[in-house]
Amino acid sequence: MPGYRTHDAIGLVTAIPMSSGVFTISNIILHNQNHALSVAGVFAVSHILNTILLSPDMDIDSRIYYRWGILRFIWWPYKQLVHHRSKFSHSAIGGLIRMVYILIFCAVILAAASMDTLNHISMWLVTHYVYALIVFLGSASASFIHVMADFWRPD
Repeated sequence: MPGYRTHDAIGLVTAIPMSSGVFTISNIILHNQNHALSVAGVFAVSHILNTILLSPDMDIDSRIYYRWGILRFIWWPYKQLVHHRSKFSHSAIGGLIRMVYILIFCAVILAAASMDTLNHISMWLVTHYVYALIVFLGSASASFIHVMADFWRPD
């Protein structure tokens, strides 16, 4: 099982070909290179941030957990509810769960600060649903790569 440095390196390196694939597919579907480039960029950023900050190892006292510094208290309930290497942490759906978890936390903070801000963000997400979908795909891909690295055994 790779350590966090190896997981980080694998996640960063795989972001390049995966983003290229997203660009190619987006360009074919959208027939717009600029839009395809922005979709691929959002995918790359999502994949990299999820590799570095929302790893499947968030459910243990890992390096990734401690990267959150003073904000790691946000993840304490997640650590208590999700068992390490369960289907809720070490699967593609685990990345989505962590993404939704942090989005709910941010939504609560934004709602407390200003309901108007939360409404604007909600409307932006509805209007730009393609980007929301791409963020979730980037999250799922980062989790998938992490899990594959955990279970891959060279002969």
